[in-house]
Amino acid sequence: MGCVIINSSLLSNFYGVDLKAHEAVPSKCVKKCSAKYQYALIRSKTCKCTNDNSTIQEVNETRCSERCWSNSSLICGGEEAFSVYRTGKNGGRINKYLNPPLPHFRGNETK
Repeated sequence: MGCVIINSSLLSNFYGVDLKAHEAVPSKCVKKCSAKYQYALIRSKTCKCTNDNSTIQEVNETRCSERCWSNSSLICGGEEAFSVYRTGKNGGRINKYLNPPLPHFRGNETK
């Protein structure tokens, strides 16, 4: 996992999914993104998907401190920041902001 911010003028470049409170965990966001997208970003109940990580900038992990709605032991972003995961889908554009690359989501959190 990593913590990233998105330039607000680029938000329209992302596929967005609103999660229900009981779905608001990283594994659900990753699942919704994994068919077509390489990266899944979650903040509160908002899930964003993208293949182009040049539109996101990695920030200090302390910016992602918001607990997930459906599992308070997990982190789901923070104020103006998203927790980000690789979905496991191949492809996507790699850039300097996520170097070393983010780990694949391992699905080890509880529901």
